Amino acid sequence: MQLDPQSIGTDAMYKLMIGCVVPRPIAWVSSVDAAGVANLAPFSYFMAITPSPRPVTAAARGRGPAGSGDDRDDWRSAAGHSG
Repeated sequence: MQLDPQSIGTDAMYKLMIGCVVPRPIAWVSSVDAAGVANLAPFSYFMAITPSPRPVTAAARGRGPAGSGDDRDDWRSAAGHSG
């Protein structure tokens, strides 16, 4: 599907963006580490910000507090780091 954002109004673009991020889609976030290794990671938390311009934000966080049992590390996962 191709869509020229200049061909539709701001209200229509807003409705299109909001329709694309509900109920809970997965964003594929790519990165390249210092060694040039590419990585593609799924993110389930992202949001559309405004219809014009059209930025999309992915939120990442580090590990939970020590002893919390939360060993996920979203930032390292997206960045392709293993340790």
